[in-house]
Amino acid sequence: MKRIYVKSNWKGYLAVHETISGFQLFLCNDEEYARTALTIDRMQSLELSHPRNYKLIYKSRQEADDVLAHIARLNKFSEVLR
Repeated sequence: MKRIYVKSNWKGYLAVHETISGFQLFLCNDEEYARTALTIDRMQSLELSHPRNYKLIYKSRQEADDVLAHIARLNKFSEVLR
């Protein structure tokens, strides 16, 4: 099961997806079947807090999931299993 994080006033959700380079955090939207990489610039434009040691690519899903869980806690997102 995958963990995703939602916030009541958002259309989309936060999730980890595997890429060619490793595991990356994304802002996703099922309505448009779209996902956008969660870069520091994107998080700042969305006024989301992020950890200082944030990286764009992670070697393991567990590491990416841990960082995403931390971002979700900082920004008061709720966890949903999918």
